[in-house]
Amino acid sequence: MKKIIARIIPLLLCLSLCSCDPFGLFGSDEVEDDEDESLTYSEGLEFTSNGDGTCSLSGMGTCSDSEIVIPRVSPDGDKVTAIKKDAFKYNNNIKSVVITKEIVTIGEAAFMGCFSLESITVGKGVASIKSRAFYGCNSLKTIVIPDGVTSMGDEVLAECDSLESVTLSIGLTKISDMTFYGCSALKNIEIRGSVSSIGIRAFAKCKALTSIDIPDSVSIIGEYAFNGCSALTGIAIPKGVSEIGNWAFYECHALTSISVDKDNKNYTSMDGNLYTKDKKILLQYAIGKSETAFTIPDGVTTVNNGAFYYARLQRISFPSSLTTIGVSAFDNCSALTNIVVYKGLSTVDTWAFSGCSSIANVYYTGNEQDWKNIKFSSGNDYFKKASISYNYVP
Repeated sequence: MKKIIARIIPLLLCLSLCSCDPFGLFGSDEVEDDEDESLTYSEGLEFTSNGDGTCSLSGMGTCSDSEIVIPRVSPDGDKVTAIKKDAFKYNNNIKSVVITKEIVTIGEAAFMGCFSLESITVGKGVASIKSRAFYGCNSLKTIVIPDGVTSMGDEVLAECDSLESVTLSIGLTKISDMTFYGCSALKNIEIRGSVSSIGIRAFAKCKALTSIDIPDSVSIIGEYAFNGCSALTGIAIPKGVSEIGNWAFYECHALTSISVDKDNKNYTSMDGNLYTKDKKILLQYAIGKSETAFTIPDGVTTVNNGAFYYARLQRISFPSSLTTIGVSAFDNCSALTNIVVYKGLSTVDTWAFSGCSSIANVYYTGNEQDWKNIKFSSGNDYFKKASISYNYVP
């Protein structure tokens, strides 16, 4: 009996262990718990081998699915690590795409012009999304860029005119040029604390955007960055911003306030308008204001390019310190009728007063010869042909 028991006990122990790992022999190649395992992968997709055990998805092949789930491994056994350039370009049959975690790179224009694409799940393994990857996906309403993504090329989501909400990766360091250009329905954008620069026209023509939080990590705001964000009412410049490109807030018709962190070393705000820290350059007047008269503060020497473009002002007074008026500075200020100008003004750049068809009176503190000495570039006829009152005393 003792011999029988001695033989049974090891057998029971073995069966007990095997029940936890049936047929696995404790060192099985069973895949760990993974969200991808529950998916049904699309068949018939076309792949190109890289010759090293990996491959890239290169096209639809014979697949007719409208809901694409990209497999982790190709039929030849290669791990799928990339979606090639133009792989699904202009495919109007696709409605949803699941990009599994094995994929590291989404190629240039990979899903460009997929007008029916409504849903994209970007796998947590993706590190790079190339230029125009989702350009013109007009049915897409929301997208989350996972935290593994460290780079996005130019125009990645440009002209996605149904896109309403975006969450960006915490690993992203740059919002590239025209990333969200023409996303006219975009209302919510979460920029995480790692972004250091906002590119040229990055949010241009995002007409539904009413507010945006720029993190302290941002140091550069590119030219035309928020051009045409016509619903944007206010913007706060954090302390780390060291460069703001020309026309950054051009055609922001609802903008009533630009604030600047008090610790910013390069910029400041007065009365909701943006100036250089030394207050010598008026960079941007908040053109959404309802006020009809404005006096540029003493000490300002330059009105920046496009600073008052489309402002509703009827009267404006320049300070004696003002020497230069930039390109299109007062362009299309169609209500502007009266201007006070001091003798120190020396340069009026191209189209500075273009479209200012209502200018009637210019009150000038210098004499006629002083006026003639001002360097006027082209496109300023409305200003020059107004009634000039010389030797004006304010």
